[in-house]
Amino acid sequence: MPELEYVTKELPGVRLAQVTGRVADVGELGATIGPAFDRLLRGLSAAGVQPRTPSVAWYDGDAQGTTWGVGVPTTLDAVDVEGAEVADLPGVAQAVTVIHRGSMATIGDTWQALATQVDATGLTAYGPCREVYLETPMDDADAWVTELQQPVR
Repeated sequence: MPELEYVTKELPGVRLAQVTGRVADVGELGATIGPAFDRLLRGLSAAGVQPRTPSVAWYDGDAQGTTWGVGVPTTLDAVDVEGAEVADLPGVAQAVTVIHRGSMATIGDTWQALATQVDATGLTAYGPCREVYLETPMDDADAWVTELQQPVR
């Protein structure tokens, strides 16, 4: 894995047009997130809403599974898309972040490295973590740039 640079920073709140769900096992997320984004983007397009960037996925796990959401920033109060809602992802006073470069096939390794970094600093991870998709060329998954954001205390 290339050298990773960790940055601690405040995360702003963001209003999202989003689709949410829940999986029992974190291993189900990979097969769930992509189709959820596709469904949301198709619905927004059909409703005449131009998606804004960067898109975001968030995850909040507990002993029974993981609640997730995928969305795009919006200034709207509602969207006419089946299964979608507008909701605010709250700001966070402090998060440890890192950039993942490459396809989603290896993002788990970067998440693991981030978790190790958080533990090493003595901080405690909490709340929904985020993936912010900074660059997503659809014709080259290896060129994706994703910021992983883990709120900490």
